[in-house]
Amino acid sequence: LRLELPDDSETHLAIPRRERRFPTIAINGETVWRNEKVHPNFLAQEFISEDAHVVLVLRKAGEYEVVMQ
Repeated sequence: LRLELPDDSETHLAIPRRERRFPTIAINGETVWRNEKVHPNFLAQEFISEDAHVVLVLRKAGEYEVVMQ
């Protein structure tokens, strides 16, 4: 998923787990979520782990490429 946030506002991205219990999520090539743990980063300010989704909360303007592995 590629997206651009034009200004500093709160955006929630619900990424479906797609039958993966422990997905790895990277933003702009940097791993930010793996094995149900947040990896230190400045791109996503908050994570919400749900049964069907991992929700990323972005609050900074910029271009983002989100990849789930």
